[in-house]
Amino acid sequence: MPSVPDRKTVVRRRALVSQIKEFGQKEFGLPKTNNFSRYYSSRSWCFFVQWCSKDEIWEKDEDVDEKLFFDKKEAINFYRQKAKEGFDAFIYKAQSFTDEKLAKTSGSPLTPLHISMSHVDMAALIFHEDFHIWIKRSRPKAIMADSKIEESLADVFGEIATVLWAKNARKNIDHQKFFRKKIKEAVMACRVRELLEMVYKNANLSAEEKESKKIKIFKKYKNEILGTNKEWCYYKKINFASLYVNYLYNKHKKPFYDFFRSFGDLREVDLRVILERIKTIARRSDSSNDFIRAIKRYTDRNYKKLRK
Repeated sequence: MPSVPDRKTVVRRRALVSQIKEFGQKEFGLPKTNNFSRYYSSRSWCFFVQWCSKDEIWEKDEDVDEKLFFDKKEAINFYRQKAKEGFDAFIYKAQSFTDEKLAKTSGSPLTPLHISMSHVDMAALIFHEDFHIWIKRSRPKAIMADSKIEESLADVFGEIATVLWAKNARKNIDHQKFFRKKIKEAVMACRVRELLEMVYKNANLSAEEKESKKIKIFKKYKNEILGTNKEWCYYKKINFASLYVNYLYNKHKKPFYDFFRSFGDLREVDLRVILERIKTIARRSDSSNDFIRAIKRYTDRNYKKLRK
């Protein structure tokens, strides 16, 4: 757990949080939320234990189970129990969460972990979580029906919003390197999923051969799965369960980055306009798959306009 910061440090961080949130509301049309408005010195991480079959790669969200813990020891004990039962299991350390008892009044709490985060990481987290509230209030069914769409979209929005905020706040950030790294991580997450899917759908391979190939793939791509921020994966455990979380946030990031980029330079785009376009496309879509297809069609049309 991060060291307890002094009062002045907490006050400065709360002022930064307010400034970031107000920028998002004014410039992007994000709603006012309680996220990170209240400081809780006794909390930092929350822990999601997730588990699934180790014999077959998951096909849908329902194939992976999860349970939330606020106590690390309880999470570790439960994780060990699931591993002993023969599941692929791991512990996901989440940087933000909403305590159900305080959800209506406090939102995701500000903790010692957030006090020590860089300004850029803090901004990305705030924009990501406030985007989720925008989704909940806008209620686009085609997005809400698939968590991989919502999380990928929240990540892309949060990262682009962070670059725009940093530019306004005169924070030094290499935007090209920043975006390139995020897209590369997303592409690699999808690539690993594709490789494993080919292995487990190959009827000519025995269970032992599939397991052997899985181990080799995870060993080869461990760093790509963990990404640059390895804190999210407790014990740095790489298996089907931890790959699911990585894939959850990355499956649609590349097409969403293409979509945002079709509106122009990512350092100059009007996110308020783009959010309204996303809302319109989602409301006209009959399903999550239809929404993704519509996003790609709109992207292609926008790129053609830019080239003229």
